[in-house]
This record gives sequence, structure tokens and C-alpha cells, in this order.
Amino acid sequence: MRSRILVLGSIFALLGAVLLPAQAADLPPEVRIGLQDNLGPDFLIESFAPTMRLLRGEHPETRFRTTIYTPEALSRAVRERRVDAFFADSALFGVLQLESGAQQIAARTPPYVEDPSKAAGVAVVVRRGSPIRTLSDVPGKRIASEAPGDFSTWLAFRGLLNGIGALEPGWNAEVRFTGYMPPDPIQLVQQAAVDVAVVPACRLESLVAMNVVREGELVVLGDSVSDGFPCRHSAPLLPDIVFGVSTGTSADLASTLSVTLLGAKPFRAGERWRIASDFTKAADLYRELRIGPYRPVTEEPTLLHFWQRYKRWIIAVFLALMLLALHSVAAERLVEKRTRALRAAIAEKERAAATAREARERLTQLERSSVVSGLSSMFAHEVRQPLSAVVAYAGGIRMAAGRLGKTPSPELGPTLVSAADRLIDEAERVSDIVERVRSYAKAGARRHRRVELAGLVARAREIFGHGSLGEGVDVRIDVPDTLSVSGEPLELELVLVNLFRNAAAAMTDRPSGKRRILVKAFECGEVLVPEASGNAKRARFAPRFATLEVSDEGSPDGPVAEEVFRRLSTPVKSLKPDSLGLGLHIVRRIVEAHGGSLAFRRAAPPSNGLTVQIRLPMLVSEEKNPAPDGSLENTTARLSEPTSC
Repeated sequence: MRSRILVLGSIFALLGAVLLPAQAADLPPEVRIGLQDNLGPDFLIESFAPTMRLLRGEHPETRFRTTIYTPEALSRAVRERRVDAFFADSALFGVLQLESGAQQIAARTPPYVEDPSKAAGVAVVVRRGSPIRTLSDVPGKRIASEAPGDFSTWLAFRGLLNGIGALEPGWNAEVRFTGYMPPDPIQLVQQAAVDVAVVPACRLESLVAMNVVREGELVVLGDSVSDGFPCRHSAPLLPDIVFGVSTGTSADLASTLSVTLLGAKPFRAGERWRIASDFTKAADLYRELRIGPYRPVTEEPTLLHFWQRYKRWIIAVFLALMLLALHSVAAERLVEKRTRALRAAIAEKERAAATAREARERLTQLERSSVVSGLSSMFAHEVRQPLSAVVAYAGGIRMAAGRLGKTPSPELGPTLVSAADRLIDEAERVSDIVERVRSYAKAGARRHRRVELAGLVARAREIFGHGSLGEGVDVRIDVPDTLSVSGEPLELELVLVNLFRNAAAAMTDRPSGKRRILVKAFECGEVLVPEASGNAKRARFAPRFATLEVSDEGSPDGPVAEEVFRRLSTPVKSLKPDSLGLGLHIVRRIVEAHGGSLAFRRAAPPSNGLTVQIRLPMLVSEEKNPAPDGSLENTTARLSEPTSC
């Protein structure tokens, strides 16, 4: 009789909840409420109907429109925001909270429960003395329950069996659902119509209190007792039915609903709305049983069903594919554009390289022509002196020969021989100069050999002394005999001779005897640590440099002007008719061709002169002593910048 009253009451409660409109000044004109369809008549009569009356009474100007949904449909409605608020069991709410962002307003709490998070449970009841002693004995037996969709009883019972691995095929072969109609599942166990009754926790205690069941007649399998919960239960306790709001619901609406429910008095049966804090275990139940929103598709799939179920994903994938296609097209066009630009850049680079190569070739040709031109001037000047000597010696020989023809004299023989030797030396010097100019014109490789600096400076002083600029000039030499470099002797000789002449030309205003040129030479550089070569250790020397300094006294009228001194860093050919005839440009090129450098500095006061510093790489060999013949055979020469000088 009680069950029939519950069913009829739930029907009237639903009709009243759906049909009765209300308005509220502080709420929107309409509030859409979703109701899960398997919450049972107890909830509809004792909690749902009083709650809707409360909301409509507190907010008479708002229309509360209620729609009944299956768990799957309610999940979709919440995700799609087709409802503002909803009633659902704690498991479904836990899923919606985790996956759709739903928020709790309140959870139903019976009067005998202290913790709203532990307000509902299931009791598996059997007769005392039954062979069914544990939950693992239940599968395959005759089982009675109220409804297959009731979360707090049947679904919790299935989760309990699933947890112990008892949901095997045939476990529910003899299951009977009363549909909330009499007789109660516990009464069916009393009558031996079934072996097991699956009912909400506290149902057995309630029937015992009503004297429907005798104390001790029935027992609860997996009997558990929890603090704050007075009844025996077979599974862990969970929150009861939850009233929640969908994500996106306005804060004002959620706050108003929360204040209304949490501030309400307990209903007739003592239930009230409170806040539960733990829905994790309840949500896991839906996942484990693959029900509700996790129910697999069993019906024949159709395109419409597939579209409705996965349309968001389909649209997202389609948009992603469109973006990828657009990106691919844009990237391809960009690659084509960059490729064209790269090809154009490569072509331009090749043209620039070809132009640069041609320019280098022209520059090399011009430089070679410039060198040849300069050496031609050098040749014109340098060859004048030996040719003058040749003419003088030839004239002397002719005069001596004439005198010898008129008056034989034995003393003239050695004189003629000496004059002829000097004539041959000067002619060979002319030949060397000509060959050197030809080698420049041919741009052939120079054959360097060992050059002793002391001898080189002495020969240059001798040649310089034969010229007109050498008269009255005192050339003092301070050059060690041990210094030697690798180079072409004639070129280095010409460099020194022309530096001597430049120095002498700078002192022409000084009286004879006051014109002094000082030539100094020294070495600089550091020795490397000895290193092993094969089985023997041989000392290797770091690159050393021989430094030659040619200093003059300058003009008595004062030091060289600053502008003239700056021009020495970018020298040009001298314009003086009596000067070198070979510009410092050619001198610098010869020095640099030997791996050296040319620098100028002012002499220390009171001198008004300049000092020209030539730095040439010295010979560095693996042995301390070179070959006996002075050649470069078996000698390793290393040319490099000095470490310190």
C-alpha cells in the first residue's frame, strides 16, 4: 500500500512541477530545470515536489520549466547548456562536474545522516541461515530489487559485484524488479520467493521498526557500519541526489538558488538540502559500469546518430583540416616565393662573384702593370749608375790601351784586368736588374734563399756610396752577423739602397759631415716548448722576426710636417727629380712580398729625422744550425706574425 501511494504521489508531483509556473524579480523570466528519470518515487514525493513548491513560492515571478531526461540525455543537455539547473544522482553529477564543469547547489540529506557525502547506500539482504554468506555467492541466485536504473540500489549493487569480479555471464539470470510496487523486495525474501533483496540502506531497519520484519529474521551481506550513519549497508556510502547548475549559468541565478535551498526548513520527512564534498567514488561507478554517458552504442549506427553524437568533433576535425589545407597552400606559395628569391639571389651572387673575379683579374693586371711601371722607373734610375761605371771603365780601358800602344808599360796590365773585372761586375748587375724587372712582368714565383743581413746591409751601403747622394753621408751599421732572413737578395738590396737615398735626400740641407744614417738590426719573438718528433725530441723555434731600422737626422729647419708624415702611411711615388725614382709603394710591396711589414716613426728629440722600420721573418729550422752551404735544403721556414717585438 505504501509503495502504491509513493507512485501516485510522484506522478502528481511531476505534473505539478512541470505545469505550475512562477516568476521572481531577482531571477530570469524562465529557469530550465532537468530531472533525471530514474530517481525513484521516494525522492519525487518527499524531496522534488516540496523543492519546486519552495522555489515557486520564493520566486513567484519566475517560470520554472521542468524537463525529464534519461541519464544520457541529461548529460547532453548539461553539456549543451539546454538546462540551467538539474536534479541527478550523485554518480551522474560527479561525471558532469568533472567533464562538463557542472556545479553543486546542494545535496539531499536524510535527517539521520551527519555527513552529506555519506548519505546513501545499498543493503543486500538474505534470510538468516541462507547458504548465501558473501557477496560472491549472489550471482546466479534469485534477486529482487525495485528498478534497474535506481542508482542508490541496483546500480550501486552492480558496482559492488563488479569490484569483486562477480559480473560474469548469467549472474543476473533470475532478477525480478518490482517497479516500486508491492510486495517489497524484502517481503519477497521473507516469502522465500527470492533469495536476495537489493534495497536502499535503512529500508530493513524501517520495516523492523514497523513490525513488518522480525528482528534478526534477515541479515545484510557485507554488513558494514559507518560513523554518522545508523543503518547497516553492504557498499561504501555515497552522496544522495544532487541539485546542480550547468556551466555558464549566471552567478546571480546560482547564488539565488543556493540561498533558497540551503536556507529552507527540513521537509515533512526530515530531508533537507546541504553541501556534499566528495563525488569521486560515485562518478567512478558510471565509468566502471559503462552506463549513462559512458554507455557504449549498441543499436545499429546511422549517419544521423553518428552526426548527433560526434558533430562537435567532426566540425573541429573539419576546421582543423581546412586550416591545415590553407596552411599547406600558404606554405607552398611561400616556399615557391622563397625558392624564386633564393634562385635570384644565387644568380645575383654568381654574377657578383663573376664581376668580382673579373675585377680582381683587372686589378691584378693593373697592379702588375703598376709594378712593372715602377720597376721600369727603378730600372731607368738603377741601371744609370752601373752603366756610368761601365762607360767610365770602358773609357779608362781605351785610354790605357792607347797609352799602351804608344808606350808599352808593364804596370798597365793589372790595371786593365782590374778595370775589366769591375766592368764585368757592373754589367752583371745591369743584367740582374733587367732579369728582376722581367720576373715582375711575368709574375713568376720568386725563389727565396738565405740572406745574411750584415752582408746585405754592407752591399747596400757600398752601392749607395757610389752615387751622388752618398757623398758626405756617414752610414753607421749595427747589425749582428747571426741574423738571416729568407728572401730575394737583389730586391732587399734595392729596398735598402732606396731607403738610404731617401734618408740622404732628407738631409741635403745639412753640411757634409753632419749627415748621418744609422742602420740597426735586432731579432724578436719567443721560442716554443720543445716537442717530440718520432722517437727523438727536437727543439722547434717559434717564428722570429728580424727588425731593420734606418734612421736619419732630418732637415735642420725642423721635423717633417704632420701632413707629410701621414702620407707616409699611404705612400705614392716621389715627385722629386733627384729622388729615388722608386716610390715607397714599390718598397712596401717588396717588403710585404717577403712576409714583412714597413712602418715609420719620428726620431726622439732633438733629432728632426725619421726612422723606417722593416720587419722580416727570420729563418726558423728544426735544427739550431742550418745546412753548411747556407742553402735552404732540409730547412723548414715558418713565416708568421710575431708573438712580441
